[in-house]
Amino acid sequence: LPTILSSIFTNLYTTVDGIFVARWVDTNALSAINIVMPMIYLSSALGMMFGTGGNALVSKKLGQGKAQEAREDFSLLMAVAFVFSVVLAALCFIFLEPLCRLLGSDDALLPYCRAYMIPVLISVPFSVFGMVYQLSFITVGRAGLGALMSVLGGVLNIVLDWLFIAVFHWGVMGAAIATSIGYAFPSVV
Repeated sequence: LPTILSSIFTNLYTTVDGIFVARWVDTNALSAINIVMPMIYLSSALGMMFGTGGNALVSKKLGQGKAQEAREDFSLLMAVAFVFSVVLAALCFIFLEPLCRLLGSDDALLPYCRAYMIPVLISVPFSVFGMVYQLSFITVGRAGLGALMSVLGGVLNIVLDWLFIAVFHWGVMGAAIATSIGYAFPSVV
């Protein structure tokens, strides 16, 4: 149940961004969010990949009573996830415009896509870490804590969306910053 709840709240981020952007920005900004969304899902997928695979190895070592080896494996997991996510984000920055066009942007949507994509790319390592940490809570028998982090990240995203979009008028970039903070929340807490 905690894992399902966590997934539901994680997927609400997109919906919340869409609601705020459609209400306070415009339809081009909403289109840009939908175009850039695969990058957010890619960072979540990477976090799940590293978190699920790595935590399976860590669990095995913990079950065998090899706590020190489990800690070393977890440290290696985090280092590899960090390097991989930084390299991915850097490559996406280098090829930002072609990537936006590949995802479906045209000339009219490109400024919106760039404004949304840049904060998302900055947060990729944090998003990956957040997902790995959430999954590691399950490994150590604290799945409820991982779900709580997701719920708090979702609530934080909602509050920041309102603040950044409706109050500060940061537009689509505000939505991206709010979403990025929400996804990164478990890794910084």
